[in-house]
Amino acid sequence: MSLPANIDDYQLNLFASIDEMREKLLPEHVVKRLLRLRALYTFWLNYPQKTSREILKHDLDMNADIKQREAYDDVRLLKILIGNIEKESKEWHRHVFNQRTEEVYKKAMAAQDFRSAEKANADYAKYNRVGEIDAVPVDYSEIKPFVIEPTDDPSVVGIKPVKGLRDKIAKLKKRFGADLEYTDFVEVKEDINSLGNGDTGQEENLSQ
Repeated sequence: MSLPANIDDYQLNLFASIDEMREKLLPEHVVKRLLRLRALYTFWLNYPQKTSREILKHDLDMNADIKQREAYDDVRLLKILIGNIEKESKEWHRHVFNQRTEEVYKKAMAAQDFRSAEKANADYAKYNRVGEIDAVPVDYSEIKPFVIEPTDDPSVVGIKPVKGLRDKIAKLKKRFGADLEYTDFVEVKEDINSLGNGDTGQEENLSQ
């Protein structure tokens, strides 16, 4: 069987209701196959140890109007869909493990093999983490952010404050602030050659 061109329809609507399928205007043969696939999925979920041949027989027994070829296609398509489901979730593997463990436990109890029954219980508890305490969810509403308040007090970083420093700064700004802001200045351009000659003469004088 080659993959159907509309495999996305099966993937997206495997668990959709019939009404939803009708609203999406899915062809009638697709709706019927989806219902068969869903029934097979439920059957396989309940009996994960069943072989493909047994699933095929179940499909034929439950749907007398389909041919064997259609049943084969159903099983193959189901495996493809379940494979996609497995990639998205571990629930399938968890369910399979629990089903098999329960089966081992029942058979062990029926045979009065209490050691095997006890091991099955232990495996179940370990795999499902029955003995672990559920983690308490964090109430983020109780977490209060650290409040940082800006300050010009140097003592917060260990520097001893100078008494009356602000008054001194204010007086200096008042005294020199205007002069510094409005004082004219003249750019002095120095003659590099004259500086060189001066340096040479100074060196000569020092050497004498």
